[in-house]
Amino acid sequence: MRPTSVMTNHSGDVPSVPKSAPALMSVLRVSWLSDLIRLAITDVRREIEQMIVAGDRVVAHLSFHGHFTGRFGQIQGEGQAISFIATDSYRIADGRVAENWHIEDNLTLQQQLGLIPK
Repeated sequence: MRPTSVMTNHSGDVPSVPKSAPALMSVLRVSWLSDLIRLAITDVRREIEQMIVAGDRVVAHLSFHGHFTGRFGQIQGEGQAISFIATDSYRIADGRVAENWHIEDNLTLQQQLGLIPK
């Protein structure tokens, strides 16, 4: 998998970050969910379950929660609860996110959206 460079002005629920780790603020401002998912899960929240910082690397284990009240393609949500996890691995350079690798539990998400059977 090739890394992608990402940096946007979007910021989600940003927890408090130690002042000694300014690069982490860049990590937390990275666009954290696709627009398609935000349209489907209009109240989506992100929680940082765990964050590990080592040298120029940051790994974040994330969980996402909300309700499927919008549309996902041709499917209209009916308010069903959504909860899935993701992990991001970042490389920081010059105080900014230089690269991001992302993996998420799409099987669980697609089952909860009703795209595939459980």
